[in-house]
Amino acid sequence: MPYQKSEAPPGTPDELTVEYLLNKRNDTKEWRQTIKTLDELDDKEKSATGLVRLNKRCTRIPGDPYGVYSAWAGNVGHSDDERMVMNTTHPFFSPHSSQISASPLLESLRRDAIQRFLANVPTTEAVELATESADPETLDVLRDNREETIVNFRLKSLSVRLMHCKDVDMDLNEPFLTTRRFRSAQDAAKMAFDEDPMTVPIQQIVMARRVLRVEGSLRAALAVADQSNKKAQRKFLEGLRSDAREEFWLDWSPSERDALRQTVNQPNSANVERLLVAIRGGWSPAWNSKRYNPDFFQHYLEDSISARSVWQLVDVDLLVVTDCRRRVIFANLERAAQLLFGEDLAGKLAETIDMWSFFTPMPLPETTRHVVDHYVRRLHPELDIAKATVENLHRAKMAVAHYGCWSSCGDPHGKHVVRTYDARFVRSVNAEEYPQLVFPEFGRSVFGHCTEIVRFLVQNAAPEHYSLCRAVYDQLSPDVRLATTKEDFLSLFALGINGYTQRHTDSGDMVGGYAGLITLGSYTGGNLCIPDLGIKVPYAPGACTILRGDKMEHLVTDYSGPRYFVIGTNHEAVKRWAVRRMPGYQDEPGTESAAEAGPGGDKEAAGAEVVVRDEFDDPDEELVEFPPKTPCVNTGCDWDEDEVADHEWTNEELHGAAALPPYDRSGGDVGQ
Repeated sequence: MPYQKSEAPPGTPDELTVEYLLNKRNDTKEWRQTIKTLDELDDKEKSATGLVRLNKRCTRIPGDPYGVYSAWAGNVGHSDDERMVMNTTHPFFSPHSSQISASPLLESLRRDAIQRFLANVPTTEAVELATESADPETLDVLRDNREETIVNFRLKSLSVRLMHCKDVDMDLNEPFLTTRRFRSAQDAAKMAFDEDPMTVPIQQIVMARRVLRVEGSLRAALAVADQSNKKAQRKFLEGLRSDAREEFWLDWSPSERDALRQTVNQPNSANVERLLVAIRGGWSPAWNSKRYNPDFFQHYLEDSISARSVWQLVDVDLLVVTDCRRRVIFANLERAAQLLFGEDLAGKLAETIDMWSFFTPMPLPETTRHVVDHYVRRLHPELDIAKATVENLHRAKMAVAHYGCWSSCGDPHGKHVVRTYDARFVRSVNAEEYPQLVFPEFGRSVFGHCTEIVRFLVQNAAPEHYSLCRAVYDQLSPDVRLATTKEDFLSLFALGINGYTQRHTDSGDMVGGYAGLITLGSYTGGNLCIPDLGIKVPYAPGACTILRGDKMEHLVTDYSGPRYFVIGTNHEAVKRWAVRRMPGYQDEPGTESAAEAGPGGDKEAAGAEVVVRDEFDDPDEELVEFPPKTPCVNTGCDWDEDEVADHEWTNEELHGAAALPPYDRSGGDVGQ
């Protein structure tokens, strides 16, 4: 949604069609009255593309009088269209959201059986619990040895797998590195993708050849060699280097890459040598360091291959994984939304989110680990706003917004808790009135149901953690927390539209806590992968996963069709703020105060990497640590980008690892 009339399901109101939404003149400003409506465009104008360009603000879109694209956004918004305001004239938001909000949690034998099973997981040996829970004659013990116990069975006709990983201890800083399952998956991935990294000389040669092919030798050579503007030269080379890495890993075949490795030291043509001299002259010393400049395109290819041929697909209705103390570390319930609220709910949630993303501008995914989004748009041109016609512009979107509360970037210890920028609607002058009127009901309908779904898993599998989250939420001021249900326990939600997620951890999340992931839409593909366990799950529309996101790497594979996700979690900094206000709180003797410790505690004492400059680092360049610490949320704003940027979280605090290489975690330097 919104639908084109020719594609709309039977009975769809005209008000929910593209033709209706794009055929009203915008009388809010005199200059906007000159923008043609969709009906006023001729056939040539309707087929035109290039109406919007990424990262370039656009307020005049032919055929879309209310459409505004902000330079920081991943979608075209219509936030000043009064027809979209809930509880007034628009027939979608008010009755549809109210219908969703009124959906009751279904009573069923399946739900009750899952509850009892999850509640007994932490206290009962795996085979014993499976024996007690299984439908008659469905128990199958796949493995029972010193490292792990794996049992399959059926529970009220639902397929279930319980994995007790006896060599995983979530109390450790790196709980998976020494486990048999991790080592086995690592070895298999190495066999599936056994290529050397793209060394600096190879990068420079591919860059030079690309300039000759794409730009033209003389003009490009002058642009690269231009020493008069160091900032412009650095930006040019950064973009060229990224394009060269993308081309090498994602466009070339393995034999072509190997051929270049074999001939990298052979003489080049005069034009290539001329460009190489210029490229080397402007080369940043920090680019020689793999620690601070991971190759995300290589990681994308490695993980794509592993997802296809290495990581095992565990295709069951319910998968539960526990560590050595039987603590649940990962659980996935397929069709959770349908099971708990009926067959229609997942579709209604997706439709509501889709209409929300038509109405309100949402930030573009903008982090170092999202550099492959450019490649994703090549794979899926329907998501590229530069290639969309006005009738399809509402479908071409990739965005992630954060709603709820956290502390600001300058306050990672939770001294002050504030609402997120997206929840305050302060990024854009076009989103300060109507979205705020719509948001409370949207939050209750969408985030409220997602809260209930995540609650079903967390409350039953980890009641002590759930109680802590409830207590944290109750400490928060109504001015900062987001109310979604009668008993909230999640203080931060991420809403994603057509996002691809590279391998990462969420180290900004509550330490040792759970993130709840709910996926929606009408897509195919999109498996959720857990490389540390060497597995993947179907993660089909309606599924819900809970995982220890601060220590467990995860990613989503490629998919086709519209996909939306909601992540519900709690920030570690918010927990620290709340715990300090709980009765009986005091710092442990001889330890650093929680107010002074970072989200992950004392990183150096825990053995984590600390940023240090080495001989390859440019003293004037901000380093990207391995794992990279890049902005997680788009810091842009229509009115004062600098002010917003000063207060936003970085990827270190929010999602920690960015895209983690699957094999070498030791850092080091790219080969010379």
